[in-house]
Amino acid sequence: MKALTALVPAERYDAVSSILSELFPRIGWVFGGSGFHNDFDYQWAAERRVCSGTHFDKYFHAAVPAGDVRQDELDEFIDASADIQALRTQLQKFKTDGRILRFLSRLEIEHERIPLKNTISFLSALFDEADELPDKIGMLGSSGDDLVSFISYHCLRRFRRDLNRERVLTEVMSRTISLYAIVRRIAYESPDDKEADPKCLIARDSFPRFRDLALDRIRQAAETGALLRQRKLFAARFSRYSTSQGVGSIVAWRHAYFDIKALEQFVDPAVLEAATLVAPTELLCEEELVALRGLREAMDLRRAGKPDRRPLDSRRLVEKTEADDEELEMEEDFGSTD
Repeated sequence: MKALTALVPAERYDAVSSILSELFPRIGWVFGGSGFHNDFDYQWAAERRVCSGTHFDKYFHAAVPAGDVRQDELDEFIDASADIQALRTQLQKFKTDGRILRFLSRLEIEHERIPLKNTISFLSALFDEADELPDKIGMLGSSGDDLVSFISYHCLRRFRRDLNRERVLTEVMSRTISLYAIVRRIAYESPDDKEADPKCLIARDSFPRFRDLALDRIRQAAETGALLRQRKLFAARFSRYSTSQGVGSIVAWRHAYFDIKALEQFVDPAVLEAATLVAPTELLCEEELVALRGLREAMDLRRAGKPDRRPLDSRRLVEKTEADDEELEMEEDFGSTD
């Protein structure tokens, strides 16, 4: 930056350095200003500033690039956040034209613009369309499941009172037709043996009720046959992945292990293992075959009295690859919070 601004005439140096520092805050320290933590990137993206990688290129285009999401489309969605059907229609449009992950990435940044009073309708519509989403945008992108999980978590965290968050989530669960997204949301809130995590959405004493609601949803899907069509709830979803790379290496190794501890919250792993003995392996995809091998390996470890595998200590199962006021008003609608 100093080499670049050295090209500026002396009488304009102060003006140019001031403008650059205003447009691109992170370089301000070069001219004697402050530094900025990475957390500011999120704020700058929400403000649609040129210093944000999300918006930089747009300042140099005469039109929105193909496949991107226009600001007016996002504004229209937020303006309609009280209308479940309108939200569903717009989400379906983005799924159809292949822009849904791009849209959710933008919504992740601007979710706080959703009025608090519209949280129930917004999350109900979001979960309705969330069970069938693409995995991710590129190697470093987020999957649709992750984006929905992030957005829903932070939307509910905007309610500062546990009881209000739980009431909103209960209402959303009664309205949405989602299966996987709801089960995943509740599973993330499962308390462990330690003290309650202050970041949890659900109080420890309330979790059994939400767990039962999620299990009832699974049982209903099993009775109607819908569960067989929900691949994301099958055992393959309990495969976990991590990557490692040696110093100086240009090739990363992908590691897989089976999260048997998470699985046994839903079903006895031994029962599932017995079912896999007659599984038609010729009909399974690669992801399902990895899960099958991982489950059998995990059960072998347990029978041998060895600890469950965790990331990076597993053997390689796959090949290497390259608003407070508004909340108080809602409390009146819900009734007493005592």
